[in-house]
Amino acid sequence: MGKYKIAVTPDKINLTLEGKFTQEEIQQFSDSFQSEMKKINPTQYTLEIDAAKFQVLPSELHDSLKGCFELYQHFGFKQVLMHHETNVILSMQVKRIASEAGLLNFDII
Repeated sequence: MGKYKIAVTPDKINLTLEGKFTQEEIQQFSDSFQSEMKKINPTQYTLEIDAAKFQVLPSELHDSLKGCFELYQHFGFKQVLMHHETNVILSMQVKRIASEAGLLNFDII
């Protein structure tokens, strides 16, 4: 089961992702995220994603993750940063999908 938390501060959006998401949970997250972004001007914010407890997605959900990255690109954040535990597979997966989605200002720290 996947969990998420969205917290908005004056200059940053802190997004926490935990567990393994299903297609339905990804859709719920996307809807909630879009609703929160309507309340602010995302171009003035950095999106920081804490993915320390996020699990690698199965291949059938890659398009959904790509859709999330396309959403981040659409909102035009100043920068999108992701923190995660040292998980080489997750890092490779996320970097590749972010690149496919055209997310140019993305970095894993």
